[in-house]
Amino acid sequence: MTLVEEYTRNPAAHRIVMEGPEGTVEIVQIGDTGWFCSDGQCVQSAQEEEDILADMGAAIFDPADFTSDADYTYKGEETVNGIRARRYTLNLSAAEIAAMAQGSVTDVQADVWIAAQSGLPEFVVRYQMSWKETRDGVEGTTELSFEVYDINKPITIEPPEGAASLPEDVPAYPGASELMVMEGFISFSTTDGVATVADFYGTGLPAQGWTKAEDTTLEGMVNQTWTKDGRTLTLMISTGDEGKTSVLIALE
Repeated sequence: MTLVEEYTRNPAAHRIVMEGPEGTVEIVQIGDTGWFCSDGQCVQSAQEEEDILADMGAAIFDPADFTSDADYTYKGEETVNGIRARRYTLNLSAAEIAAMAQGSVTDVQADVWIAAQSGLPEFVVRYQMSWKETRDGVEGTTELSFEVYDINKPITIEPPEGAASLPEDVPAYPGASELMVMEGFISFSTTDGVATVADFYGTGLPAQGWTKAEDTTLEGMVNQTWTKDGRTLTLMISTGDEGKTSVLIALE
């Protein structure tokens, strides 16, 4: 498995791409908008203050778990990924990596490079580990490599390629929360009442060339069908939880 993680400070953004035998997963957050993409399908959502990546990324493998209390041998200074660093060989036992292994372990090797450059804090620039392992009678070798690079470089994090977005001819509801967008589907909630939301789309959709084909209004619920150039838009507005109004828009 390969995992690439990127951060930028201004604008605040975070991206993770995980590639493995089961396929590729990409997760991006830019400001208060997040995307989750898998198998060629992307879901966009509004994140507000919660970071969808807060419990992912580097937390999958943290070099500090293997360096903070390890016995080590100092190997000198080297330049790694453009950063001056101190290199150490860690004297790890099989027991210390048991949580990462699935069988019996021998021949553990581990090296770590710690940043030692003026203007930067100390952090792991590179971590390399390998061991031989026997699982169900089959011998093999596990290799793990952790690299930090492009520090303070002008990285740009953009929405995933092919990510869904609001169609240009579907008005964005002002103040919508819990927004989720995927291909052919939009959902959100609002503190406005059902009638207020219905009035907004009753004005906004015709202005974008949509024609109302069906309208069913019940207490606390509105279902409408709109058409345009062979396309169909289904609008469902209903009273949700905690006094909010839930809105679903399906496009075909």
